[in-house]
This record gives sequence, structure tokens and C-alpha cells, in this order.
Amino acid sequence: MPITPRKSGCVSFHAIDSGHPLFLQLLTFNFQSVPRRHRGNVMQHRKPRWIPLANSTLLRPPAQDFTPQSEHEQMNVLKVAYNERLSAIVQYLYEDYLIYSDVGEAAREAARREQKEHERLLEENQRDNQRVAALRDQRQKVEREQREKEILQKVAEKKRLDEQKRQETEELVGEVIEDMANLVTMENLVENIEKALDEPLDYEYAIDLQGHIYRGR
Repeated sequence: MPITPRKSGCVSFHAIDSGHPLFLQLLTFNFQSVPRRHRGNVMQHRKPRWIPLANSTLLRPPAQDFTPQSEHEQMNVLKVAYNERLSAIVQYLYEDYLIYSDVGEAAREAARREQKEHERLLEENQRDNQRVAALRDQRQKVEREQREKEILQKVAEKKRLDEQKRQETEELVGEVIEDMANLVTMENLVENIEKALDEPLDYEYAIDLQGHIYRGR
């Protein structure tokens, strides 16, 4: 008898022989002890369908319901009312979720208000930037005019100092030229010697407190 295992853990039989010892062993095997995974947990197998009903439950009478029909009707009415109220609550919570969730009307309204506030702040920032830019331009204009005045003053002062220095230099040059006119050269050497002899200079003299001069010679 060929036995083919399946991926699900079950065994398929072809040409089953009821007298085969393996078949009798399979009938007595407890498949419920074979664990299998069920939604992340290990769970036992249910009883295979080819195993007959247990003797303890074979002659057990089915459970009978002695509840009156009126109570069944009342339970159905209460169940319908419960389902309606539960549906109303679920609908209310769903509408509340749509309003106050991230994708609800309240969120969209808050996003619109936030966008409007952002645009208002951008416009206010733009106005402040323009006002600050105007003040900066005015301040730079005043500073530029003041700097130009300072530069003009420095240029005028430099010109005045240069002119004063030039005049002092011209005066010094004139004095040097005048002094050079009295220099002794080879041409007027004899004349200067005769003048020195005719007009001798005596540097040995004294002056008293009354201003009288006492010549040395």
C-alpha cells in the first residue's frame, strides 16, 4: 500500500487495505497529540474525520432548550436594539473621527487656519523687511554723506597743510638764496677781505643791567 505524505501533515491512502497492520496502527494513533502552528501559537490538531464518534458521546442525547418562545422573541428584540444602538455609537465615533482626526474636517480647518496664519506672518515679515531695508538705506545714505563730508574736510586740510608746507619751503629757499648771496666766492674774495678790514667786528663786549655796552677794544 503506497503512502504519500502531504505538505499539510496529513497522509493520503491509495488502495486501502483494512487488514494491513499499518492501517490499524494509524487508526490507533492519536493525531490530536501532533502540534501545529495556529496564528503564531502552537495548537493541537482536531480529531481526524475518519475517526468515529467516541463511546462516551455516542449515546449522549442532544441538549434541549426549554426557554419559552416569548423570551426568545424578547432576546431578539433586545439584540436588535443593542445592535442598533451599537451601530449608532459606532457611527457617531466614526463621524467624530472624521471630524477631529488628522484627515478630518477639523484637521483640514486647522490646516487652513495654520496656512492662513503662515501667509499672514510671511506678509508681515515682508513688510518688516521692507521697513528695515528703507531704514537701512536711509542710514547708509546719511553715513555716506557724512563720510563724503569727512573726506572733503580731510582733502581740504591736506591741501592747506601742503600749501603751508610749500610756503614754508619757499620761505626757507628764499632765505637760503639770500644767505647764498652773502657767501664768499672767488670773485668777491678780495672785496670781502677789504670790507672786513675796514669794518672790524668785535664780539668781546658786555652789557650791564642799565643797558650800557662796554666794548672790549
